[in-house]
Amino acid sequence: MSSSKRNNEPSSKGRSTRLSEDEAYAQALQEEYRKDFLRRQASKNQYNQARREREQQAHQQQFQQQQQQQRDTAVSPSAPPEDLLSSLYIIPASSSMGSVTPADPPAPPSYNFKRSQTLDDEEFARRLQAQLEQEEHERIYHTIDRSTNNNTNRLSTVRGSTVSSTPYVDDTTRMAQQQLRDEEYARRLQNQVLQEENRRHRHQQQQLQQQLQSNRHETFPPSTLPSYGRSTSNFMDERTGSSLSEDEDAARRIQQELIDAEYAHRVSVLEQQEALAQQVQQQENAAAAAAAGSRQRTPRQNCIRRLVPLLVCATAIAVVPLLFVMGVFNPNDIPILNDIFGNQDDWLNNDPWTGNITGLDGPTPGNDAYAWSNSGNGLALDILNACSDEWQVFINEGVTNWDNGYPIDSLTLRTTRIEYESACSQVRGKLKICNGNYGDKRWRGLNEVMLSRQNVIMSSVAYLNEYYLSRESDAQRLYTVCHELGHGFGLPHWDEDFFNKDLGNCMDYTVNPERNSKPDESNFMYLAQLYGGRNVTTAESTTTTSTTTGDSASATEESVPPPSNRNRRRRTQLRQQQHQQPATSSRLLDVLPYNPHRRILHASRDREVHMIPTNDGHGTMIVQHYLLALTP
Repeated sequence: MSSSKRNNEPSSKGRSTRLSEDEAYAQALQEEYRKDFLRRQASKNQYNQARREREQQAHQQQFQQQQQQQRDTAVSPSAPPEDLLSSLYIIPASSSMGSVTPADPPAPPSYNFKRSQTLDDEEFARRLQAQLEQEEHERIYHTIDRSTNNNTNRLSTVRGSTVSSTPYVDDTTRMAQQQLRDEEYARRLQNQVLQEENRRHRHQQQQLQQQLQSNRHETFPPSTLPSYGRSTSNFMDERTGSSLSEDEDAARRIQQELIDAEYAHRVSVLEQQEALAQQVQQQENAAAAAAAGSRQRTPRQNCIRRLVPLLVCATAIAVVPLLFVMGVFNPNDIPILNDIFGNQDDWLNNDPWTGNITGLDGPTPGNDAYAWSNSGNGLALDILNACSDEWQVFINEGVTNWDNGYPIDSLTLRTTRIEYESACSQVRGKLKICNGNYGDKRWRGLNEVMLSRQNVIMSSVAYLNEYYLSRESDAQRLYTVCHELGHGFGLPHWDEDFFNKDLGNCMDYTVNPERNSKPDESNFMYLAQLYGGRNVTTAESTTTTSTTTGDSASATEESVPPPSNRNRRRRTQLRQQQHQQPATSSRLLDVLPYNPHRRILHASRDREVHMIPTNDGHGTMIVQHYLLALTP
């Protein structure tokens, strides 16, 4: 490799020398052409100036002669002296313009002396003027020929080349064409020099690249190492550096594998929970199908078939009202009556929530519940209000409703209005709420919660989609604000059926937002189990431990919930299972941006819960709660 490199060096140097000489020659030739053109232009200008001067003098002399003739005609001149006539030279017509010879004095003319004297003066002046012009022309031509010969001799000395002299031609067009040809030739020479230089540069780069590749793949024995200037210490340093880089790569791979394993474990736990829920649904569907098969009627007589339904209907019409009046049945147990009478809970019974105020019908925090980091004596949280002006009344009322908890106040909320923002970026330790027209995405509201590996909420953002809410009522807007804030505090859904009885809190899905636009006592008791708080009635502080213990004691005293609440909860669960859809039938996948790591934890007709891992390297995740819009 080194020998070939040494052999290539002279050839490359020779080429570079020739290229530099050619370039210098081209530049010198171009400079000579330019100087020659300038000289010819100067000579032309000088000649034109001299010609204009001669023409001006000729016109002036002609004018003077005309004036003299007029004066001679007006005044008769006196006879000239004889010695003056004898001193005049007569130029014969046959003589050349370059020689002037004296002539003998003419004989006395036989005609008038005054007339002949005037004619001789005019002829003499004309001949003298012609002689002067001829001498001036010869002098100018001689000067131009001499300058042209000098330029030709100088150009012929460059590299021994012969440059033919161009005779001076008083033609502007031919001179311009000659100049253009000279410039074009110089440009071609310069382009050839540049092309040769580029080709040589590319050739050197290819040789260098081939040399580097051969050095990379070629293995040398230890005896040849000193010839390349590499010492043993440098070689060991390179080996040590490569080993350190390999150790760092291995450490990063191990760390990434641990993060992936943690994520896979959490995903597997969530998938197991979803599988258990689907298994329960399948078991209940199978039980319902078996019960339906066992209730198939046997053939009976036509009269009995007609009489039995009539008797049953008559008995029901007569007996059922008596049972309600006597308190045997509760109207809340019959969904049809609930739909007819609405939320008239005071019609027969004062309190649909029999038992403890914490409510066994509402959800209780499980092992997978997530919450903000807190001390157990309540939660103090900052809310960033990035909504537009028309939403301020709903934001302020929604925050106030959550801040005034009863019977236990667990939240201390501080609201700060910031500049309007529709993108709604995450802010660590804050809950941000934004509004905007996010398009036909099939959801009214969206809450995103960023969770750490310990299921601790790090930040939360709430989106209000004006694509749907701009056409909704004020009650629907307030309900959506309350609902998304509740998810930001860590609350789940109380009920996911739009068409069942309203529970009276904003965590319940409803088609009557006027009745569910605020949180209720069950929501605040759930928050007390997450964060603790202050008992409003007794003004005593309550921790998460005491709240959970009190709930357990109350549940032990009551042992089991009343039958009415137990039946209603069972019917709600059945409706939820009927409305649930498998994760593959998500309504949002075709309108959401593609993410290969997206996991669908829940997908039903009314809501969806998605989970997306972040790329911060700390194992955090984004849990998205979608409040879907009703579609026909």
